[in-house]
Amino acid sequence: MQGTPPFFNPANSSTVSNEALLLLTATGKIQFANAAVSQWWQVDPGALHGDSFPNLFAFEVVSSDPEWLETQWMALLETGSAVGGVPLTAQPKLSPPFDVQVQIEAVVGVQPPVYFAHIQKSTTAAAAPGASAPGRFDPLIDRSQVGFFDLDFAHKQFFFSPAWKNLLGYLDKELPNNETTWRDLVHPEDSAAAPDFSDKRFPNQTRPYTSEFRTRTKTGSYEWVLASGVQIFGEDGSLQRVLGTMLSMQERKEFEEGCLASEERLDLLARQADLPAFDLDFTAGQYWFSSGLRKMAGYTEAELPAGAETFARLLPAAEVKRGAAEWFAEAEPGKPLMVAALRLQTKEGKTVPTLCTGARTFDRRRNLLRVTGYLAATSAETGAKVPRDHLRAAFDAISEGVIITNPTGRIIFLNERSARLLGQTPEHAEGRQAAELVVLFHRLNQQPIESPITRVLDTGDSVRLNDEHSLLSDKTLRRIVFTCEAVKDPAGKVLGAIFVFRDPEEMTLTPNELVRSNRFETLGLLAGGIAHDFNNLLTTILGGISIAREAKNYEQLEDSEKGCIAAKALTRQLLALARGGADLRQILNPAEVLRESVRLAAVGSPVKVDLQVSDDLHMIHADKAEIIRVFQNLIINSIQAMPGNSGNIWVRAYNSALREGDVPPLKAGEYVHFEVQDNGSGIPPEHLQKIFDPFFTTKKAGTGLGLATVISIVKTHGGQVGVNSVVGTGTTFSIFLPRADQPVAEIQREAPTLRFGTGRILLMDDEEKILHLVGIMLENLGYKFDVAHNGVEAVALYQRYLNLGRPYDCAILDLTIVGGMGGEDTFRELKKLHADVCAVISSGYDSEDMMRRYLDMGFRGYLSKPFRVGELGKLLKKVLGGGPPVNPQN
Repeated sequence: MQGTPPFFNPANSSTVSNEALLLLTATGKIQFANAAVSQWWQVDPGALHGDSFPNLFAFEVVSSDPEWLETQWMALLETGSAVGGVPLTAQPKLSPPFDVQVQIEAVVGVQPPVYFAHIQKSTTAAAAPGASAPGRFDPLIDRSQVGFFDLDFAHKQFFFSPAWKNLLGYLDKELPNNETTWRDLVHPEDSAAAPDFSDKRFPNQTRPYTSEFRTRTKTGSYEWVLASGVQIFGEDGSLQRVLGTMLSMQERKEFEEGCLASEERLDLLARQADLPAFDLDFTAGQYWFSSGLRKMAGYTEAELPAGAETFARLLPAAEVKRGAAEWFAEAEPGKPLMVAALRLQTKEGKTVPTLCTGARTFDRRRNLLRVTGYLAATSAETGAKVPRDHLRAAFDAISEGVIITNPTGRIIFLNERSARLLGQTPEHAEGRQAAELVVLFHRLNQQPIESPITRVLDTGDSVRLNDEHSLLSDKTLRRIVFTCEAVKDPAGKVLGAIFVFRDPEEMTLTPNELVRSNRFETLGLLAGGIAHDFNNLLTTILGGISIAREAKNYEQLEDSEKGCIAAKALTRQLLALARGGADLRQILNPAEVLRESVRLAAVGSPVKVDLQVSDDLHMIHADKAEIIRVFQNLIINSIQAMPGNSGNIWVRAYNSALREGDVPPLKAGEYVHFEVQDNGSGIPPEHLQKIFDPFFTTKKAGTGLGLATVISIVKTHGGQVGVNSVVGTGTTFSIFLPRADQPVAEIQREAPTLRFGTGRILLMDDEEKILHLVGIMLENLGYKFDVAHNGVEAVALYQRYLNLGRPYDCAILDLTIVGGMGGEDTFRELKKLHADVCAVISSGYDSEDMMRRYLDMGFRGYLSKPFRVGELGKLLKKVLGGGPPVNPQN
């Protein structure tokens, strides 16, 4: 037979009449079959050449799909190679099926692999024609590591092999064989990609499929799997049954994502940073140059198309004859990563000294297959040097200790921080052997270790970031984090070492620093919600005004007025969130704090937030803005933990009496117990102990300060935070805050304000519409008024009436005047003219701190924009009546 390998003698094998013998390729294709095969399957042996080996046997599902046949072959190869082989049912072309025992053996020393298949008839009776053959798949299912599944929707019968369950981390007994198991484990976003979904109808057809989707493992995480098999459709075209195999492809997915991320980073560097980069795939003949590489060499894309030959133009003249592949293969031989000096040849004939760094791929014979790398220009031609004093000042400014040695390990430079950590002075340390000063011990067993500096100098290999050791300093062990790199010349010779280290304890932020650092992150997270809330309020305001204007219907103006008040309250909360510094604690009702937190944090989110508070909640003594920030962080954290941006959050508050030791380190007493619970993805156990650490985060865009801020604020208020989480079920944060010793001050119902008064008012603002609107308010209140657009005009008007002996009864001064003198400076000028000037500051910044500051300066009142005519009348009545300084909105 042509094409038969010399190690196989068909003449010898054909004499065996009670054993069928086949020669199979690595993919399960039949290359040779002896006479017994011809007798048993009633075909000419040559007719089977090239056919798939699994086609010789009876399976419950038969398909000609290549992927399905490949899956069957891999299962047969795995189970048939085991001791004793595997029992199967042979399926001849014309005669009834019969039982056989199949043993598969690999031919030793042949590449690609070749296999012998020995088939013997079993002593059990053959199956009757047309009889069903339950269990024909069982030997493959029981012995194979491939996961099998059978979803029989027509008969409501479902099966998952033990290997299928093992892929997801379960034992066979831990998952029932029912439809619910399948539905619960498939990721909700991937239900349309799973094989049990079909948006088309195929009456009386069996169709192959291959699909990728995510399934939930026992740990609660989701992993990618690849399913292959067949879909069986009924007479009406509906999907009746799905059979198939499943393999994990999580590692492949992670590899693909890593490759995509690497390509994106490389593309970003090449396009936006003009990185002179290249990718030369000599095997595939695919080449790529970045625009930065062409720019460095002085070529356009048309003048220097990507290629191995064109790259040779950039090589030194002496190297051109060898070619690009040879140059890259011979530089630093034996190392996957090469760093070599290259004098780049430009279009004009000049040379640019560079360092060429490339990651190389070799085959088993050390032939170069591919190189990806970049060029970095050096300053060899300029000879420019940075003064030593400048270098020392720069290194002294950083937080890490830096030690630089010569090739023998002697210290030639160290900065101030490293000298302090070593307990030395720079003058005393320079010139000494680094191994004498940098003495390290393992933190767990206190055993000394080899000097990483000596190791780097000896081997030239880097020591990666390490946090397992302590430094002997002043006869005590100090924990450090360090890394050590070799300094090399263009030829790869080691010129010295750089040892960089720091004390991790010095990285810790104070509670106030954490809160301030987190403020900007919180503002960014809330920006979308605040914009959504504002748009809703503006819709109410604009709608009411337009109805009044167009339809002369004033019934909706009351809702517009309420919308303005709500918008003003929202800006007060935002400004309170943005301010820092002062501890403005007051007696608060926790229910009101939670309502405001939920409104700001959850607005615009599809996640449902259910607020549950007891009617008899104790009061708390707290800074309102800080406590609101605590619950905003927790609610936002829960929203972001929801898979698919959908789920539920429960926010609860109730009274709790703690005994000593119930919640360490809290003392026994009365507390308010808060809970923020979600049904999100949960927190893995390995992360649970780190979530409150500064800068710890699992989010790509996170800062790791949210929960660190929460625990910092709560502890400064005398409370404690706890957390309980189950992966795949959800997370519950618990907060205990001490009960306040006094109730919230009751708000007295104000008596109706006398709106009308007499007097002359000076009104200063740079907005013409505000001047017009407030002027109408003053007229309605019975006051005379003059307007000024800036401080210069206001001072001039005040001077004029003061000269007449009729100074203004009150001046309302806007705090901020664009391009002119604002309210604060104007007030100082008016004080110079008239020591008893009566002035009110007006501002859109509604802040308790600002109000106190300006009232302490001598202003008689603080008017927060926007305001109603009644609030303006109330303020002027009190100010002109000689009462204490006021803010009418309080």
